Amino acid sequence: MKSLVQFQSVGKSYNGEKALNNLSFNLLRGVPTALLGNNGSGKSTVIHIICNLIPYDKGRVYYKSELIHPGHVYYKNQLGMVLSDHYFVEEFGVLQYWKFVCRFQK
Repeated sequence: MKSLVQFQSVGKSYNGEKALNNLSFNLLRGVPTALLGNNGSGKSTVIHIICNLIPYDKGRVYYKSELIHPGHVYYKNQLGMVLSDHYFVEEFGVLQYWKFVCRFQK
């Protein structure tokens, strides 16, 4: 499968505090993906970088093998993300919760 989004050693700091430190991963086309983690683990930072809402400090981010530069907007209409508050978290396992939330996003 081809990569849709690729992070290569991406770093981002806020006021000297590292939010992301050499983060590398691939999101594959056609594979649903969820970002899960504790508060402050960098999930929102990753989403903001993918959506090109904030710049990253180091590394490289690609969308369909094309380097994302600040100000690029050509690909944003091709992204689909479910952003939600965490309702009913205790009642579901991870996959069950994800499926529950996705049912209401169309």
